[in-house]
Amino acid sequence: MTIDSTSISWVHPGTGIYRPGDVIQGVMTLVITGDRHNLSELLVKIRGLAKTHWKTSSGSGKNRRTKTHQEELWLMREDIYFIRGPARESLAPGTYTYPFSHTLRHGLPPSYESQYGKISYMCKARAISSDLFSFNSKTDYVFTVLPVLDLNAKPQLAEPVAVSATADTSTFGHAIGDYTLRMNRSGFTGGERISITITGPDRLFEKQQKSDGVVKLKKCVLNTAHSRTREEKYDLAEVHPYSSRGWRSPIELTVPNHERMTIDSSMCRIVTVSYYIKIHSRHITMRIPVTIGTVPFVSSNSGSQAWGSPSQQLQPRGSPQTWRPSPAPSPSPHVYRPPQREMFSPSAPAAPAASMYDPPPSYSEVMAAEKGAMGAEKGAEKGEKKEEEGPEAAAAGRNWDSYWTFN
Repeated sequence: MTIDSTSISWVHPGTGIYRPGDVIQGVMTLVITGDRHNLSELLVKIRGLAKTHWKTSSGSGKNRRTKTHQEELWLMREDIYFIRGPARESLAPGTYTYPFSHTLRHGLPPSYESQYGKISYMCKARAISSDLFSFNSKTDYVFTVLPVLDLNAKPQLAEPVAVSATADTSTFGHAIGDYTLRMNRSGFTGGERISITITGPDRLFEKQQKSDGVVKLKKCVLNTAHSRTREEKYDLAEVHPYSSRGWRSPIELTVPNHERMTIDSSMCRIVTVSYYIKIHSRHITMRIPVTIGTVPFVSSNSGSQAWGSPSQQLQPRGSPQTWRPSPAPSPSPHVYRPPQREMFSPSAPAAPAASMYDPPPSYSEVMAAEKGAMGAEKGAEKGEKKEEEGPEAAAAGRNWDSYWTFN
């Protein structure tokens, strides 16, 4: 009298991939061999767990100390019982099937793994025996939750962004003047182009011609463990406007097709993923946050995608789009001066219709402008100061499979 096996199969074979709001449907199969067997519990556990883990060291030699930082956050804990004590249930030898279903709540963060943190989901079959000298049976299955962020649900991301700041002074302390950075919106999807325009006095662009600079799209993963944090930063795209003509022309960055993993603190408190644009040169230093989603903005009159991204297929099943940008355009973006050149949220009046945005120049126009600018004097390259990424992780190369456990 033994439990031969337990297994889980999905109603739609070969899937195991869901989105928030979807219904998980599966079948638990129990096989008993030999004589009749008594079970006290038979259940399916559905779990979602976020974990962070890293180590820091201080001192040297005999005084060297290593401290571990880790935290767990349950995102989902659902138990579906088929047999539950204290009464025992006797089962004859044979194969038994138990269908189950569970609806994933909206707002769940997607499955994600980085060097210091992980978000994962698992479905576990458990058969608890009450017979003496018998063994329990358990089987674990990992399933994937895809990211879902509909930009249409956040109309503020469709608003134009205009930010003004004062350029850093010259070598001899002479003022250069103010400049303004503009973007037609701050929400994007994978494969779309981010167009940035900088306006300012001629003296600024003359100075920029003599020094190198870089414009980057960066991803920041923030891991938290009991008030301690660890950042991971990655460069996704970058452009080097080498001449004054390059800085005057629209600067374009392309969002990688696979990037659609914005995770804010409302989804998961200990693992967040954000994006920002960093402009760094001798006289211009600025960071502007952007949001990367899965469903692009749609046209207000035709219902087609305003920027032609193929990410529309990631819309949650059973949740048709109903939002459209407001048709009332704003006369002009609001220009303001931030108190510091740090990360900030753009501010603008009501969102204009998607059709009011001026499309960025074509690829051939930008490449022609950059090719003409390459002949100008480049000057001494200053380069961008390398960002401090923190000490090398003592947990580098960590085998998450040996550390990751679900209860």
